[in-house]
Amino acid sequence: MYCYYPADEDYCLDSWWIERFMIDKKFQNKGYGRTSLQKFFDYFSNKFGNVDLRISTEPENELAIRLYESVGFVKTGEVAAGEIVLHMK
Repeated sequence: MYCYYPADEDYCLDSWWIERFMIDKKFQNKGYGRTSLQKFFDYFSNKFGNVDLRISTEPENELAIRLYESVGFVKTGEVAAGEIVLHMK
């Protein structure tokens, strides 16, 4: 499951956010997350072009961080609502 939206006026960067990306625990570590994100990126880039795409997660969620980094996200050093922010251009 995912939800995406453009950044609002409170966020100064011209970017889009993936609000949440979730894979049921019983389906984790089977490649579904990576495949789903890659298909989403294909769809998203065809629809919107090359834009700054962001996602955040709790700092202790190492599984999510590894997944996001494996598909090209990098940590920005920013923290939003207690979560670390990663982005992809």
